[in-house]
Amino acid sequence: MRLVQTILAAAACIALLVPAASAEQFLLCDFLGYDYTAPMPRNLSNPNVYVALGDVDNIHPGAVVTDPLNYQYTFVLNSGTCTAADTVAGIYGRYYYNAGDGTFFIYEDPILGGTNRNYGTNPPNATAPSTFSDGTLILGADFVNLVIIVNLNNWTASLNGTLDFYCGEGWGNLPCFDGWTFAGETIESGIPEGYIWAVDGVVYVEEVLVETTNWSDIKKLFR
Repeated sequence: MRLVQTILAAAACIALLVPAASAEQFLLCDFLGYDYTAPMPRNLSNPNVYVALGDVDNIHPGAVVTDPLNYQYTFVLNSGTCTAADTVAGIYGRYYYNAGDGTFFIYEDPILGGTNRNYGTNPPNATAPSTFSDGTLILGADFVNLVIIVNLNNWTASLNGTLDFYCGEGWGNLPCFDGWTFAGETIESGIPEGYIWAVDGVVYVEEVLVETTNWSDIKKLFR
């Protein structure tokens, strides 16, 4: 994947414990993009909204039939309302989005004849998020909860949440609709003007109880 290995090698992010994959774990997709807050930049607190957008790769063929040679696949994450915020040991800031108004959408758009996605600068702008969301909606989910944990010393972060899918062309083919895990890490490096971080992560669902592992082990499942 583009940039993924670079981002993972350079990241000094908060440790993120996620369930170890097994034969019973269904990995939906891998995503990579950039994020911002609006209307105030680089401010995760209410009334600002956190938005991430970018490319989606490795979509599970058991969920959605894809054609990456002819179509581009993009995502738009909208956090919804910030419901609470606190700090831990003066080092980590935690931001909670549990109002139920957050969303995660995946779109399919033709490479030829479609609109090529474009981050631009200082989002929201004329191309972001619009060029990431103007294709066919293939999967749409609500955030049951989303937590962003920021290392206040180096301004890196981790994201973790729970998704319930409810719409899209591929919705009916999912093995289940509720209880999907959204997990990602960020790093502040090579970011387009006006964005905060690069965001790198996965969406998966657990079907059995398994031991915990680290973020690198989860990412290896896509290589």
